[in-house]
Amino acid sequence: MSKKSGMTAKLHARALAAPSNRITIPSYIEGPYGGLESLHSYGTVLLFAGGVGITHQLSHVRDLLASYDTSTSAIQNIVLIWSVRTQDAFDWVHPWMSEILQMPHRRDVLKVLLFVTKPKHAGDVVSRSTQVKMFGGRCKPGRIVEEEFEKRKGAMAVTVCGPGAFADEVRGAVRERVEEGVVDFQEESFSW
Repeated sequence: MSKKSGMTAKLHARALAAPSNRITIPSYIEGPYGGLESLHSYGTVLLFAGGVGITHQLSHVRDLLASYDTSTSAIQNIVLIWSVRTQDAFDWVHPWMSEILQMPHRRDVLKVLLFVTKPKHAGDVVSRSTQVKMFGGRCKPGRIVEEEFEKRKGAMAVTVCGPGAFADEVRGAVRERVEEGVVDFQEESFSW
């Protein structure tokens, strides 16, 4: 959750006043909304996420890795691209990401690209693995789609879940490739 104003500002102040800078409060969660479209028929899948859009894409990653392990999909290459403002976002997604990184055969098909647009310290953005790479600065969807399109295996799906401007960039990058091969685009949007 990001601190803005109103309730989130009050929660932030309460957390800062707590001994560990963390609080536990009862909460209600709404959703899920929409459905999870199957991506099993694609050989290559690019999953773009902006901020909390990662929650949608992690479901796809888990599903695709499980289907690869049981040979029930065409998947050969999964690229998860996540753009966040600061590394703080990694904390709340860590349990789910750790679970995914422990799945069988994930090294065979999964590549994760993490973009931190406003790192607290430039030295904090360090890749510790060849399959989970971190970059400081903005994600460039056009470049990623171009690179992955050139080495795709089979039909390609590109999905995005994130802020509108980010989704527009991804959509534009896919649009440039539509006449060059089989590439489909899916957008899961969220707004208030």
